[in-house]
Amino acid sequence: MLVKTFNENSKEAKVDIKNIEKLLGAQNVGSYDSGHMGCQILRFERNGQREGLVVKFAPKADQSALNEVRGNLHGYKEMKALGMSELVPSNMGELTLSDGEGVVMRDLGFSMNALNGGEAACTLLLKRLMRIIKNTVVEFPGRSLENERPMFVDEVMSHMSRFTHQGVPELLALLKQSDWTGKWGKSALMLLDFTPDNIFLHAEGISFMDPWMQGTYLGNPAVSLGQFVASMQRADMADAQKVGRMFEDECVSKLPPLLGCDVLTVERSFRLGRTLQCVLSSYVRRESDKALAAIFMARAHGFWS
Repeated sequence: MLVKTFNENSKEAKVDIKNIEKLLGAQNVGSYDSGHMGCQILRFERNGQREGLVVKFAPKADQSALNEVRGNLHGYKEMKALGMSELVPSNMGELTLSDGEGVVMRDLGFSMNALNGGEAACTLLLKRLMRIIKNTVVEFPGRSLENERPMFVDEVMSHMSRFTHQGVPELLALLKQSDWTGKWGKSALMLLDFTPDNIFLHAEGISFMDPWMQGTYLGNPAVSLGQFVASMQRADMADAQKVGRMFEDECVSKLPPLLGCDVLTVERSFRLGRTLQCVLSSYVRRESDKALAAIFMARAHGFWS
């Protein structure tokens, strides 16, 4: 995230900052760059302390931003219920004001993308994440009726359809026609939008910000790690190619004995996560850089052709 000074007179200022300061007993000290959905990311410090807080705020008039905040809160609640509490940022709470809604949490500092720690940071992430994954293993929830496709695959596809633009309908048809038979084993952690921008490494462990509203947060963890790798490579982060091979190798070696699935299942799940990220990368560039958007979409199709 990029830090900037907050200007109450700017066009972006749609929030009663003084009201939030009073509610938190804290002073506004700036903001982070806003996300794609219109939320404002505000920074505060407790009065008389050095404790940093972040408020992700959705103005009442912005329905897409409100949906994102409500989806985040739902995601955090589900994560806690499913054994992923270690990934939920500390000091997290909900804000409801007359001019909007928000999520408040401890300021986690810089994301993995911002710090760009390369192989060493990603090795630590993988070690910590695998421990959490073991705590979330449950019986496989079932398959859809169509082509024995696992339900979590339908979950990922439903999010691709949220970002429909040129090439997505054809990609979804390709995915539906794919062979999804196999030994899928049990399910475990499957967080979408699991990217270096949303992950923070710190002394206490890992924090994951901005979970999506998902129908299920369980599937094959290789989906999350595949999306992480695709996002890392898209941003040309340090050691991105090497980390990609390391993550896929770790998934192939560790997940089959843990979940009782076969290697093909892990490979397809990893590919599915990479596909999702390519769709997102294409979507956000569909107007600003149509040529690059087309490259990402072609890459998504290439995973299944």
